[in-house]
Amino acid sequence: MSMSPAPVPRPNPVAPQREGGPTANDHEQAEHPTSERHGV
Repeated sequence: MSMSPAPVPRPNPVAPQREGGPTANDHEQAEHPTSERHGV
């Protein structure tokens, strides 16, 4: 039963880190078409 709440807090810390972490910059690049980078 303790295993149930275990996988829940794991993805929780991953979400906030991505929103305000170094992944935020990656998200901006990901939203933009990769062709722009390849085209350049």
